[in-house]
Amino acid sequence: MTAEVAAALTWPVLSGAALAVLVLLVVAREEVGRVVTITHEGGHMVVGVLTGQKVKHFYLNADDDGAATQFHRPVGWLSGIPTAFAGYAAPPLAGLGGAVLLDAGKAWPLLWIAVALLVLAWSKARDELTSVAVLVVAGFTAYVGIYGAPALQAAFAAGLVLLLLLGGLIDAVTVPTDKGSGSDVAVLARRTLLPALLWKAGHITVAVLCVWKGIQLLTT
Repeated sequence: MTAEVAAALTWPVLSGAALAVLVLLVVAREEVGRVVTITHEGGHMVVGVLTGQKVKHFYLNADDDGAATQFHRPVGWLSGIPTAFAGYAAPPLAGLGGAVLLDAGKAWPLLWIAVALLVLAWSKARDELTSVAVLVVAGFTAYVGIYGAPALQAAFAAGLVLLLLLGGLIDAVTVPTDKGSGSDVAVLARRTLLPALLWKAGHITVAVLCVWKGIQLLTT
């Protein structure tokens, strides 16, 4: 399957996946943005657990693509910094990891890693909207992983990688920095006394580097 998927990742397939992602980001930003948002919250959860927190739940807002993760106890000052920073860093970093796998022709493992992570996220979903959104993405990804031809697996995996890379970059660029926004960069500014714009620049830097390297891996 590795050789078949690698052979299927041709320029037409990759170009089609890229075009589809760009169109979706323009015409269905809120809907496809859910995938990026789930990954964003996954970053908070993973780093929170690694720094000694226990995840209570996470949820998606019904009126936009916002979300939040809640822990069983208040996040400490020291652990709160990497936990807050991980949110906007997670989608581009996950996209870069997917690009590494896809570069090796491993679309099938990429898809099933995505399914496993989505199922873990679903186990912490707080409400029906969040549960349904996560399960729909996981179910469709699993369907492609089971029944998809190599070309479909390659195209879907490439689209997922590009969505995380480009969607993550868009989110990093558009995150509000004002104190009343409650955004991650505003939280980081309050915790560290460093300007929110500096934290935003850090997220943008991570995203740009991931996009640059990810696209390089996909196109060479």
